Amino acid sequence: MDAAAGRGELRTYADVEEFFNNMSLEGPSAQDRIDYIVPYIISLLPPPFVPAPDADDSEDEHFSLTSSSSDDDDEGDAAGADWPAVFLAAQGDGQDHISRLTKDLLSNVISRLPTKEAARTMVLSARWRCLWPATPLLVDDAHLRYPGESREIPGFHAVRAISRCLAAHPGPVRGVRITRTSFHQQEYALQRLVASLAAKNIQDLILFNRPWPLNMPLPDDILRCASLSRLYLGVWHFPDTTAHRPNLPNLPRARPFPHHHRRHGH
Repeated sequence: MDAAAGRGELRTYADVEEFFNNMSLEGPSAQDRIDYIVPYIISLLPPPFVPAPDADDSEDEHFSLTSSSSDDDDEGDAAGADWPAVFLAAQGDGQDHISRLTKDLLSNVISRLPTKEAARTMVLSARWRCLWPATPLLVDDAHLRYPGESREIPGFHAVRAISRCLAAHPGPVRGVRITRTSFHQQEYALQRLVASLAAKNIQDLILFNRPWPLNMPLPDDILRCASLSRLYLGVWHFPDTTAHRPNLPNLPRARPFPHHHRRHGH
């Protein structure tokens, strides 16, 4: 099956699984097959809560999820000068009507912004500073792009940004979608990430291992994310459920995910 034919035929999880399991053992390597099939699997996932923004390789000079430095109030207020018109004074009377909305409405606005832009609202003014921490957190690695890293499979900077975002937010975490980020040689960061998700009541999680190694172990803390109501996992070595009893009361009955081989008992 060539790529063009595959694109037309891989419409469901069953199609993906059949294609992946039927590939010749003498053909592409396991990693090549993973690299080929994962984009199709991801295309079958539920749509993101917030679409990815247009490409922008620049880091905001006043606020960065990858920088450990913090800005004072004066610098934070100045950062608003670069924001879209929706955050500037309304045209005509020179008044900032947006900031006069109720906290619930402003929180609703923040919940519709991409990950980086939502966090940056804290530097707009004192009025906005407390809103992002009070809004259930959404994190999507498709919103995190950095110069010098692959757009499709970013590494260190994306992991650091995701980790800092979770560390800075008190929770709860409404949703996390990680489909492009490599955790290769960042296993400790992965362990802390999953532990933080469990502690901060993650509700919706899509977590893929990209791109190597194929047998990277998924941290045991994934089994204690008791608040999860939806979970998609891809290309991980799943924890031993006989040694670690799952505590996932809100998840519906699990269904097999397309994969190359199945471990006995999982």
